[in-house]
Amino acid sequence: MPHLHYIKIEWGGFISSTNTQLISDSLKTFKSLHSLTLRYGRCCSSILLEDFKCFTKLHSLDLRDFLFETEEIDLLCSNTEFWVNLHTLNLERNKLGSDGAQILSKMLVHCKSLCCLNLFDNFICDTGVVAIAEGLKDHTGLLELNLGNNRVTSAGVASLSQVISCNQQLQCLVLTRCNLRDCCLGSEGVTALVDHMSGDSLQILDLENNELDDDSMACLSVGLKKFTQLVKLNIGLNKNSFLGVKHLSEGLQYCTKLQELYLGANDVHNCIPAILDIMKHCMYL
Repeated sequence: MPHLHYIKIEWGGFISSTNTQLISDSLKTFKSLHSLTLRYGRCCSSILLEDFKCFTKLHSLDLRDFLFETEEIDLLCSNTEFWVNLHTLNLERNKLGSDGAQILSKMLVHCKSLCCLNLFDNFICDTGVVAIAEGLKDHTGLLELNLGNNRVTSAGVASLSQVISCNQQLQCLVLTRCNLRDCCLGSEGVTALVDHMSGDSLQILDLENNELDDDSMACLSVGLKKFTQLVKLNIGLNKNSFLGVKHLSEGLQYCTKLQELYLGANDVHNCIPAILDIMKHCMYL
């Protein structure tokens, strides 16, 4: 048992401090743990997080739906040795907010091996995105970045431009909107994205629900000419008419490996010819 490398625990409801301590004491026996998943429900997180410092060989950490308090984020980020070997960090749906993102960014500096970062649905606004970008600015091996369902605007995306420029092997970028008024990328955000992405390795691009209009599609179309490895594109729930889809079709003729294309809830009822043109070029659709 002490040589176990992967542990996954999911629970619902509140876990008492006594039971949390029992879980923590058990976890501490696995010093060579490579992957740890703890999901759902509330517990006395500080008891668990205090003992995370013993997992110096951890490569993957999944703490989705943990709902941290600010002081618990501080505790999670307090031990630099714990972060050094981390490849994958999943903090989806934790309500970190921009304050939590700023605390997290200070530890991201030490995560030189980080490949995948998921901060989906964490109430992070542009100031938090700026902090995350600062924490990632010296990283060059990022493969997946998920900042979907946060309060990101074109200003926040602009701060990510250096991160995107330095990580030319980025394969997956998720920037879906959070459905709050004035929180979306728009054409400025799209331009900032495509200007700084090499596109040689990008396989998944998710820009759902970002108030992208026909002008935004014209900007995206320019970038798509570089995204020759793209296999999935989601631009559903935007504001595209026939003209926007026509712009899209012009860019997608270079994306010959595309397998999934989402256009849902756009004004595409008159766009059948343009959509058929896309399908003609993308043989895997």
